[in-house]
Amino acid sequence: QKLTSAGFGVETCCYMDSAGYFATLLYKHLGNNSGAVSTLPLIVFDRLCFPLGRLLDKAGFSRFLGKNVYALARR
Repeated sequence: QKLTSAGFGVETCCYMDSAGYFATLLYKHLGNNSGAVSTLPLIVFDRLCFPLGRLLDKAGFSRFLGKNVYALARR
């Protein structure tokens, strides 16, 4: 709605990083209070979870679930 009201025509819009959505929820509930992220969980996520999330996005999860929004719009 914000893109169209600003004069853009939306060509595509979807969520991205479905695995990141779950990782963020998990970290919010199990992480420390400082918000600092240690290196090992980041490496595990980048090597294992992110590729799985890309597969989930391609399988259709990006239609309804994700940590980020991807929008392609033109004036």
